[in-house]
Amino acid sequence: MIRIAVENDIPELKRMMIKLLQHHQEFNALYQIDLTYKHDIDDFFKGILHQQNIKIFVAEIENQLTGYIICSKHLRPKYFVIKSKGRIDSLYVDANYRNQNIASKLVKEAINFLNDQAYIELEFTAENQFAKGFWLKNGFEILNHQCILKLN
Repeated sequence: MIRIAVENDIPELKRMMIKLLQHHQEFNALYQIDLTYKHDIDDFFKGILHQQNIKIFVAEIENQLTGYIICSKHLRPKYFVIKSKGRIDSLYVDANYRNQNIASKLVKEAINFLNDQAYIELEFTAENQFAKGFWLKNGFEILNHQCILKLN
């Protein structure tokens, strides 16, 4: 079952977000996390749960959260013809529940929420070929490449 997250979900959302962040740091040291600040994750979720332009959808099986997606609506600068965009900010499904179409169901729910926007954007690490395949399979296309210059 897919539903909108509530405050009681925050401990499980936090657990899953830490897993996702740990997964990202496997790809690049820029994503290394400092768990002494993990309480900030609680504040992050509390801060966005009740915002109208942001939704967190959770997947639940037998009262157990198995995944989540965070999606948001944004206005673009007025000089663009296309004035609004959606964004998928985060997607995670627990390893024990993968390959059960849960991620695709979460994405479908996010698309339904964002359907009044002109388009939906998201990012994933260049090294994550699984993510690339998943997003392409779900109808997304590669538009940009992001470059960085490490300074320190």
